[in-house]
Amino acid sequence: MQIRQIFSGKRQAIDKAKSTVFVTMVVAAIIVSFSLVTINFLWDLRGYNQRVISEKERARDTLQQNVENAKTLQENFALLEQGDVTSQDVLDALPSKYDFAALVTSIDSLAKRSGMVLDSFSGDDLSAEAVQSATQPEPVAMPFIISVQGSYEDLQRFLETLDRSIRPIRVEAVEISGTDDLINADITLSTFYQPQASLEAETKVVQ
Repeated sequence: MQIRQIFSGKRQAIDKAKSTVFVTMVVAAIIVSFSLVTINFLWDLRGYNQRVISEKERARDTLQQNVENAKTLQENFALLEQGDVTSQDVLDALPSKYDFAALVTSIDSLAKRSGMVLDSFSGDDLSAEAVQSATQPEPVAMPFIISVQGSYEDLQRFLETLDRSIRPIRVEAVEISGTDDLINADITLSTFYQPQASLEAETKVVQ
């Protein structure tokens, strides 16, 4: 009877020890799993913070470079205004707006200066669809056709005037009819304008 009680007590102690070990292993496994998840989360968070810091540093460097470029541009602009060619001359050479009516007036003035009469001016007025500003502007062609009338010498003078014009005007084709004293010329031309440069703040999502 006493021996049975001893064995029973030992069995209970062994079972209790096994239960304790099992519980300990479960708790340890939970702690290890939680620790791994936490470490992985912290590692991902560290990588994200590094990427955010890197993008902020890049934005800061770009801003500093823009400030330096603005100072240089201001200095160069002041020098430009002191020279023979001013900023207005540059704007006249390559306008920043698609102004079809102004182009007609300019060509008529050049024709009269050369002794020619502008009979007609034809082209597509795309003022409503024209791009007025862009972050990276490029010259945009403006094709048109004119008919002028005058002497042969006046026509030569007119073509030379177009070639020397401060605004780039390219002669594509010339069709002549009439006599030396009175020539009718149909001229296909193209000029250009360049949209204004626009500054846009860029927003970037860091993942």
